[in-house]
Amino acid sequence: MDFLVIDDDKTFRDATCLLIDGDGHYARGAASGELGLMELKVGKFDSVLLDLNLGRENGLDILEQIHKCQPNLPVIIFTAQGSVNNAVEAMRRGAVDFLEKPFSPEQFRLVLARVQRFQQLNQEIERLEREDLPAELRGQTGSGAKGDGASLEVGSLVSMKQLEEAHLRKVLERTANFAEAAQVLGIDQATLYRKRKKIGLESQLQKSIKR
Repeated sequence: MDFLVIDDDKTFRDATCLLIDGDGHYARGAASGELGLMELKVGKFDSVLLDLNLGRENGLDILEQIHKCQPNLPVIIFTAQGSVNNAVEAMRRGAVDFLEKPFSPEQFRLVLARVQRFQQLNQEIERLEREDLPAELRGQTGSGAKGDGASLEVGSLVSMKQLEEAHLRKVLERTANFAEAAQVLGIDQATLYRKRKKIGLESQLQKSIKR
């Protein structure tokens, strides 16, 4: 994965880039939100790591500008100790996760795993949505086309929970029976049953079980 690290603290920025590079990924640093936005215009990144405290710049404003340009780009927030409320606000505005400084390599890898999962689900939802579109519209993103009430708008920023629910719903719709759905999802039938019941799809569960 390719990461953009936006942090005005050079020591911390360089250390984070080294950590990312050491795990077999690519990292590029930006010393300000303005420079980070410029990097996003000319480069392609899989995720952004953004410090909320950027001197004169407001990290929340930079977060919003990032999402205006690239709505589906996962953004991880850096926050200082005692600033968890700011991180929660950032997640309310679309950040996928946050790391409290200083963090350990293990903590970073856990967040990285969640971002990778988020991307996989997002890509799967986009693929499933395109399958629902007429042939002449497939491949177009951001079209706003929707299928049934469970569909998500292509290119829209959605939460991990929404992605998981939509993905599970689509798999249930497209598989021949409940056992096959569980196999496709890589989970056992009991786990699938609990997931479906938790989000209120008992009727669809019964339909799948009876097939």
